[in-house]
Formats: sequence, structure tokens, C-alpha cells
Amino acid sequence: MIKTNISFKAKSIGNLAFFFLMLGVLSPIGANSFEKGSELFLFNRPKEAAIFLEQAIVEDQSNYKAYLYLAICYEQNGQAAKALDVYQKALGRGLGELHVLYFNMANNYVRLNRNAEAKDAYQKSVQSKADHVSAYLNLGNLELRSNSLDSALSSYTSFVTIAPNDPLTPDVLKMIAMIKGEQERRIDEERLVAEQKVREEQRVAAEKVERERLAAARLLEEQRQRKLMEDILNGLTLSNSNDSNTLSAGTEDAKNTNDNLERE
Repeated sequence: MIKTNISFKAKSIGNLAFFFLMLGVLSPIGANSFEKGSELFLFNRPKEAAIFLEQAIVEDQSNYKAYLYLAICYEQNGQAAKALDVYQKALGRGLGELHVLYFNMANNYVRLNRNAEAKDAYQKSVQSKADHVSAYLNLGNLELRSNSLDSALSSYTSFVTIAPNDPLTPDVLKMIAMIKGEQERRIDEERLVAEQKVREEQRVAAEKVERERLAAARLLEEQRQRKLMEDILNGLTLSNSNDSNTLSAGTEDAKNTNDNLERE
């Protein structure tokens, strides 16, 4: 099993949030819930920020950035399930960029060990944005950890094709080489196992033929012995006509016996 040291990329969500925040200004006195929550989020106070961002969504359910920031706050607070719920609501309202939402959802599914759902979300992310390299990388990592070498190879190849100059590309190329080596090893191993299976089947078949040959030979020998015994027994059995000592009516012995009986 190949182990990967390539970490899952999740920085883009935080960088995106920071970018959105820096486009505005720090909230003035009397600012609304979103502005207060955004400011607290900017200063890395996710627990407090979440309170205001939750209220911001109540005030304006079309505010995509409120959903995004709130979900990230939940992630930072270790509440992956709640973050997923927020992303789902944003999707349901058709808000934001699909590739970002699906990518962030996939990362949270990974945190919850819901790998099948994570894989599906990563795939939807790259379907939404074909050059989303972070999704390809994380998808490759996930597939490798589930021992799906062919799928991992495809995802890693997409990553290096789209981002040949990415700082992680050299490590990904090493991983690709390792996967190919492992695939060749498995092919050789499967070939050896198949050859061993054929040899074993041939050995079993040969032993069966030999057993059948020996059984047939024993049967013939038993039949020969029975025939021989019958012939010998037939030779030992004498008929009346061939026994000169057999007493029969009209012979001299019979007459003498009658004379003796009369003299008495």
C-alpha cells in the first residue's frame, strides 16, 4: 500500500474569505450583523463571529459570503457537520461558486470519514470547474488512501497537467512514479499467482488421472484373481463319473454289502 505525504489542500477557503473581507472596511459602530461577524472572523475569533453570521443569514438569506464565513467558522470550531449543513443551504439557494462549495463540503466529509460522499463532492467540484487543481489533488489523495490506484493516478495526472509549475507538482510526480511501480508489481504478482494456480490445477488433474489408472489396474487384477480362483475350484471339484472309488448301485461293493446284511 502506497502512503501519501501530500496533504489535503484546504487553504483556499480561508484565503477566499480573507480576500472578501479585505475588499471592505472594518465595521463601524452600529454595523449590521454581517459586518460584525466578518470583522470577528477576520481577527480569528470564529466562535464569536459565528453568532453574528448566523444572525446575518436570518437577516439576508441571499448573502453568500455570510454562508461561507459561517461554515468556515464552524470548521475552525471543529463542527464539520454544522459546516456541511450551511454549505448545503447555500447550494439549495443557488448561491456562490459551485466548485468552492463542493470542494469545502468534500473536505468536511473527509474530516467525518465519509469518504464516499467526499469523493462525490470532489468530483462535482472539478465538474463545476475543470481546472480546479486543489480538488484534483485532494481527490487523488482520497483515492490513493482507499487503494484505488487507477483513479488516483488519473487525478494526480490531471493535477500536474493543469498546474505543472505548482510547488507540489514535484511531489505529485514522485507519487505518480510510485503508483506506476506498484501497478507493475501487482501485475507481476497476479501473473505469478495465475501461473501457480495453473500448475496446481495441472498437478491435481495428474493426480486424479493416476488415481483412476491405479483403480482400474486394481480392478483388473481383482478380476484376474477371481477368474484364477474359479478355474482352480473347478479343477478341484470331481463329478461321480470321474471318481473310481465312488459307491454306486450294481458295483461289487454294493453286492458284498447286501450279502453281509443277509448273513446276519
